[in-house]
Amino acid sequence: MRTSLNKWRNAFFILTATVVLVIMSAVGWLYFGLPNTSSNDFVPPHITDKEGASFSVETSTEDLNFWLQNKLNNEEGTEFYSIYIDDAVYFEATVDAFGITLPIYMILSPHVTDEGNIELLEESFSVGNISLPSTRVFELIESRTDLPEWISVIPNEQKLYVNVREGMSENVEIKVTSFDLSLDDIAFDIRFIQ
Repeated sequence: MRTSLNKWRNAFFILTATVVLVIMSAVGWLYFGLPNTSSNDFVPPHITDKEGASFSVETSTEDLNFWLQNKLNNEEGTEFYSIYIDDAVYFEATVDAFGITLPIYMILSPHVTDEGNIELLEESFSVGNISLPSTRVFELIESRTDLPEWISVIPNEQKLYVNVREGMSENVEIKVTSFDLSLDDIAFDIRFIQ
């Protein structure tokens, strides 16, 4: 009876040690094993206005969400992330690490750039129950999420850069003129390119 108890106790300790080792390896990989893909040299594109008919358009977050979801549905890999606009910009993604699916939740604050694009600055985030520096979270998103080419991840600055001027359409140029979610004040200049 005593030998049987010792076998179960030893099996329990071996299993516990294995689980702890796997968890420590996963956390170590998240801290140190990700490739350092940080874009130190990211330079926002210099964009000049093109010739064409221009219109000013005001919209609401509801209409913008409808348009954004349609735009993202035409991109590949969107089953692994979602972007939603409300009182802030909400980004959710799932990434796989060591066979474990980690949920990433991020709240981003939008700011209009001088060029008429949007920077989404990190306000808060969570990665499952793991505590990571925000730079590592952005590196994880950059290396494990297939975002559209018009969204750039800039880990060192903890932000996403959304190039609406060049990334939305070949025939239409969109320039953001106002993006205040607290007032639901969203406005664009839309220019039809000749």
